[in-house]
Amino acid sequence: MKIQTKISSIIFSLILATGIVTIITIAFVSKKMIEAEVYAHLENIAISRASHVETLFIEHQDVVEILAIESTFIEAVIHPNKTKSVALLQQRIKHIAQVDDHISRIRVLDKNGDVIASTHSHIGIDIKGNADIFAHGKAGIYIRDIQISIMTGTKIFSISAPIIVKGEFLGIVILNIEVENRLYQITTNLTGLGKTGEIYLINKERYMITPSRFLEDTFLKQKVNSSEAGECFALSEEKHKSKHAAMDIYEDYHGQLVMGTHRTIKGVNWCLMAEIDAEEAFAPVNKLVQLMILFFMLL
Repeated sequence: MKIQTKISSIIFSLILATGIVTIITIAFVSKKMIEAEVYAHLENIAISRASHVETLFIEHQDVVEILAIESTFIEAVIHPNKTKSVALLQQRIKHIAQVDDHISRIRVLDKNGDVIASTHSHIGIDIKGNADIFAHGKAGIYIRDIQISIMTGTKIFSISAPIIVKGEFLGIVILNIEVENRLYQITTNLTGLGKTGEIYLINKERYMITPSRFLEDTFLKQKVNSSEAGECFALSEEKHKSKHAAMDIYEDYHGQLVMGTHRTIKGVNWCLMAEIDAEEAFAPVNKLVQLMILFFMLL
């Protein structure tokens, strides 16, 4: 073999080896940078949306607490058999429901758990729901998990406050809050989520309670068994803290490989999931690697 040919072969081998090492190095570094960038972006979105959901709860907690100390409510539960007091209460709660689009129903229970006033007919009343709230809501604010109301047929969660006068429990005020306006607006806003990103909420049984970007009719039907969902409801506080040390890549509820993070919602057993397809997240890296391979092939 001629010396010139040997030199050319050596130079070609060096270029090839250098190109391969360079491509692998750049791909690895770029992937790590993309992971960190996507993680930070999803974290910020998750924190912001979770804060908006918690603010929604706080606003309605304030409303129900104010109602629980209002004289109209107190008079009615003190004298549940007094027609005038109950009639005034009935007028008051109907007016509140009319001026607040988020409230679909208001009802007031006396100290025995019986309904003394409601914005809707007592016929077909949710006895089980009343019993649940009555059992848990005597001590303070209680939020009953999201469900479909048997009275209005809409998706709601209930929030209640006890009526307490001079340390004595006299009854409970219960608000049903519609979730298809403000709550769904928070999770279905796709700003900053690209073509495949989504935000959704799951309950403690890991069923979706807000709409999916990709599937229809998921409310309390689509179960989310991803590793991220499991970590969200993990009992170990240390495990929950360590989870935020790095971005998680896992298979989501409809079989796609995604990058994601989560946030628990204070005051209720819900988890907010923020995810984006790994393919979309790493698209810039893949494009860069393809361009570099093409460059070295030409070289």
